[in-house]
Amino acid sequence: ELNPDYGTGLLILGYAYLEMGMHEEAIATHEKMVAVAPWWSYALGATYARAGNISSAEKILTELEKADPTPWGAFTLISLNAALGNLDEAFRWLDYEQPHAWIPFVAVMTEFKPLRGDPRFKDFLERLNLPG
Repeated sequence: ELNPDYGTGLLILGYAYLEMGMHEEAIATHEKMVAVAPWWSYALGATYARAGNISSAEKILTELEKADPTPWGAFTLISLNAALGNLDEAFRWLDYEQPHAWIPFVAVMTEFKPLRGDPRFKDFLERLNLPG
């Protein structure tokens, strides 16, 4: 309410809606987020994927893949590929060097749940010296 156009606040609010199964609200919130903070577009794509709108998610993925690789870009591709079930691609981007500073949060953020059942996830945690 204090800052309705705060991109990070909209990111978290959309995730909260998503975790509560409120897909329409999550999508609307993340669409508003991207309008004010376009660098969060990967999160909108992941929200689309989790809500079952695969074609919209894949459209955003295609756009993100056109950019030159960067640590932030790799982080976004991990998230969106995980949401789409493209685990091989998500793990490929987890190995990107130089990793983004947020890479350790992959171990706990809900958006990365799809990776946790894969045996490669344990290897990832070990590389970062994180508990599994």
